[in-house]
Amino acid sequence: MISGPSFNTVQGEVKEVVGKVTDNKELQATGKWDKIKGTVKHTAGNVTEKVHEHK
Repeated sequence: MISGPSFNTVQGEVKEVVGKVTDNKELQATGKWDKIKGTVKHTAGNVTEKVHEHK
């Protein structure tokens, strides 16, 4: 099962594609934001991990 940032990214991609197919601009926008949220969470997790490695 996918969880965390990866889930947000995949969920966003699905919403964006479905929004395009159904011409639902709101769903497309929500999908883009979900993808951004997943990317930001992933990046923040990587930064946190690197900080802990260097303590």
